[in-house]
Amino acid sequence: PIWMVSSSAYEGEDFPNDQLRVQILAKIRYGDINEPLTKARLGYGPMGRMWYSAKVVADTCQALGRSMRSTDDWGVSYVIDGNVLNLLRFNRDLWPKYVLDALVR
Repeated sequence: PIWMVSSSAYEGEDFPNDQLRVQILAKIRYGDINEPLTKARLGYGPMGRMWYSAKVVADTCQALGRSMRSTDDWGVSYVIDGNVLNLLRFNRDLWPKYVLDALVR
């Protein structure tokens, strides 16, 4: 089984079955707030900030799923970026229940 430490395995990677059992997410991926489209969306006040947070949560969930590709597959993910605590604290309602249920602190 493979251990993976990455700050970039958010999409386009596939590790089915026993190809990946443990991953360490070193950094939560936040979008560039100076990118024109992101900046424009953030300009919509609370809805823009909600969109931004939802995108970060969705990207994080996508990364967490790298090690679990089917109902018979399993993996353990460690998120060592402390920013995930703020994402959980202030945006708990954006996280899927299955992720919240699997959290161990």
